[in-house]
Parts: sequence; C-alpha cells; structure tokens
Amino acid sequence: MSFLPTNHAAFVSSNDLTSIQSRRRRNRLQQLSPPSRPSFTPTSSFSSTASSTCSSHPLPYLLSSVACRDGTLQIQRKSHPYNLSYRIFRPNAISSTQHYPLLVLHGGPSVPSDYLYPLVDVMPHRAIIFFDQLGCGRSDTPANIEDYSIDFVVEDVYLLIQTLHLHTFHLYGQSFGGIVAYEYLKKHHCHHDATDYENKRYECMSVTLSSTPTSVALVENEAQRLIEELTTEDAAVVDYEEDDAKKTAGERFHAQHVCRTAEIPAPLLNARAHAGTVWRGTTAVADYVATAPGEEEKELPPALVIRGEYDFVTEDCVVGWKKDVWNHDNVREVVLERCAHHGLLEQGKVYGGIVGSFCCEHDV
Repeated sequence: MSFLPTNHAAFVSSNDLTSIQSRRRRNRLQQLSPPSRPSFTPTSSFSSTASSTCSSHPLPYLLSSVACRDGTLQIQRKSHPYNLSYRIFRPNAISSTQHYPLLVLHGGPSVPSDYLYPLVDVMPHRAIIFFDQLGCGRSDTPANIEDYSIDFVVEDVYLLIQTLHLHTFHLYGQSFGGIVAYEYLKKHHCHHDATDYENKRYECMSVTLSSTPTSVALVENEAQRLIEELTTEDAAVVDYEEDDAKKTAGERFHAQHVCRTAEIPAPLLNARAHAGTVWRGTTAVADYVATAPGEEEKELPPALVIRGEYDFVTEDCVVGWKKDVWNHDNVREVVLERCAHHGLLEQGKVYGGIVGSFCCEHDV
C-alpha cells in the first residue's frame, strides 16, 4: 500500500501533506500558514502599465522593494479564452543587452510561481519574468481536464515571449517547469529555419533545469524507494502501527529530500496554499520521457542541470540530460551540497550565484 500518492511523490511542491504527516506536524503547518492573499487585480497589458513596487501584494521576504509590473495574457483553449497572470520584476531592464531577462517556469504541475520569487533577491540587475500556468495561482482555472497538457503550456510560453517581445532571453525551469522549458526549446528553438525571420527573433541564450528529471516514471520510482527506506528505518526502531510508521517516513521524506530547512519557507507555503487541483502532480504527466531532437535540428542552447545532494530527483533521474538528450556537450552539471529539491530556498545565495553566473556567461 502506497502512503505517498504518486501525485505527491515526484514534484512534491504540494499543498496536501496530510497523507504523510503526523497530527502534530499538521497543527504546526496550520500555525505557519500565511494569511489569505489580497485580491489580485492585474493590469490589462504590459505596455500600458507604469512601473511600481509590489506594495499592493506585500511579500514575506525582500521583494517589496523591487519594482515590478503585473499583467494578464489571454490564451485560447478550443473555443474558450482564459487569462494567464504574469509578473515582471525590474521591468525597466527587460530590454537590457547587458543582462538579458530570465523567464521562469514553475513546477507542479499547478504549483504557482510564489516559491521561486526569491530568485529576484539572489539574481540582481536582471529582469525576471514569472507567470502562473493555467489552473493555479492568479491565473484562470478551467474545470475541464482537456484544457491542460504539456503542449498547451509550451504554446502559452511562446505566446508570452512574443507578447513581451523577449527577443533575447534566458530560460529557467524548476522541477516540472524544466520539462516545459525543454519541450519549448525542442519545438521553438530547434525547429527555427534560417530564413524564418519571425521565429529567429526570439533567441534563448541558455537554459537552467533545476531538479528536473528526464522521466516521470523514473523519479516516481526513486521517490518511492527513498520513502520505503525511511519506512524500514522507522519500523526497525519502534514497533509502530503500520499507518503511523508511514506517516513518520513521509514526514522525514519531506524534511530530508524535499526541503531541508528548519521551517517550511514562507514562499513555499504561499505556493502550496494557491496550488491548482484540476491538473496536478505527477499523475497528470505520468507518461513523460524526454527525447532528443532530431539529428537535423538546430542545437539546443547551453544548459545548466542543477539538483540537491539529497534531492529525490536523484543522479539517475538527471544523467540522461547530458548522456541521451542534449544534442551537444555544453551541459554543465552541479550538485548543491546539503540541499534537497528546493536549493533556492535552502541555500539561496549559493544557488543564486551559480544560476546567475551561468546566465552572465551567456549574456554575450
């Protein structure tokens, strides 16, 4: 009997931890949960919005002093339009030719961008763009599961890039967001024809895949293996009832392999509190396996593959990026010591230094 459902095991930025936590832990999380989020009134377009700080949406960390713009992007699903919400930090730098903007893709599926906002604090001088994928955060949430897919998200990314005129940019994806980043590059970077001026205009200079597996089934198996090891350890120490042993192992799994901080960071709590429920977790993308571009396709941009030392996205889950998938050798691998799945929240300055330096290398 599985005590960590598959839709929680892999991209574990989940709001529903009750299946793996003790009553004491649940009570503690309730005490830590942030207050209800203020109403969000996005601007009608990027171009018509004046630069401002984020005082209308105060954050429990340093971002309140960083200028930002909010906006919405209308997308189409079959015959129905929906709105995607985006936020640009340092919007005045979005056209910089010294520090190209960074487009950030969150994980889940359906865990909104809040937990990645600290990138702004640890990567100064650069415009950073976040958006909440359809079904979570401040974006619309269709009830029809047919309105969701990786391909749909890829096209939403492309439309946002066009709308914001991101002629030259860097791409960053965390966990599931890295899968979206890779599939975007395969479709809209590799397939550009040299004579296709419109497509050539949008050039990705580098991509960072943070705790992103090449196979969802593989990371599910690795997560389950780690949980079973913890269950065996607990049962060997104390003669728990079976369910209690599983809860203890689940709690330890989160503390050891998801986020190794003394308390769950506020950005992660915020994201979990506003996660989607329709298209969520690894069951939504259970069949995904990364495949290489065709031999005739354009080379992918340089890549940084980064994960935590204790990440449930283990070495086996990422080795394929360099070995089997990327169509060149310019793939850098970094393992963050003493970190798990959320290196940004565990060792922010170190994490930001690594990702920021990689982007700077490819700003030319």
